[in-house]
Amino acid sequence: IYPQVKQQLLDAGLLDFYEKRYHKMAHRRLSLSFNGIKFDDSKRKAVGQNLQRQVIKYHCKLMRITGENLNVKSAKQMKKLLYETMKWPVQKTRQGKVTTGEDALLALAASHPSETFDCILKVRHYRTRYSNYVKVKVDSDGRIRSSFGFAETGRFTSSKCAFGTGYNLQNWPRDMRVMLCADTPDDVFVEMDFKQAESMAVAFKSRDVDLIQGYLDGIDMHKRTATHLFEKDMDDIIYGERYTGKRVNHAAN
Repeated sequence: IYPQVKQQLLDAGLLDFYEKRYHKMAHRRLSLSFNGIKFDDSKRKAVGQNLQRQVIKYHCKLMRITGENLNVKSAKQMKKLLYETMKWPVQKTRQGKVTTGEDALLALAASHPSETFDCILKVRHYRTRYSNYVKVKVDSDGRIRSSFGFAETGRFTSSKCAFGTGYNLQNWPRDMRVMLCADTPDDVFVEMDFKQAESMAVAFKSRDVDLIQGYLDGIDMHKRTATHLFEKDMDDIIYGERYTGKRVNHAAN
């Protein structure tokens, strides 16, 4: 198929991009997938115990508030609590289906402030952390491997490897990365990234003085937007609310 693929790349003006981004990186991608990263089982145990403690803490708090032993990931139980017991406005998806997802909870929290939402979101948050990172499958040699590829834009993607182990290693939260370790005590991990680069570029190109000053002062602008949306202090903004602020920023850009 090479002649046909090459012609398609030539017609699209993408042959140079393909050779530099895809072809020359093929061996490096395979090396990343083959070598993997050392996984620390002792850290896994410690992180798992801490996450379970957090789940219990906020679950008990939620029980005290609602008087019910809820499974916060059960759509049926959540619908009953939010829309029948609490009688809050029913939230629906664009397709018209009743939802109790994160967006629905954040919308309700903005119009009907209650500790209930914070507890639900935190229990969900810590349970997801536990299932996605602590319970990740590791290969028999104690290493975690991913299959690396490319997104349509040319950026890296990673997913489970061919043996069904591993995970998307590019999106590991900082507090979960303690389970990943360098091969020797003399080795270190180095992260290179642009912080809020897209929003910062828009701020400077549009000459928005307020946004520019915020970036120069090192303020987390996604979190700052969330303070306006949820009428909270910066220190009180939780993960889901910051993510909403981020989405609003990118949409506004």
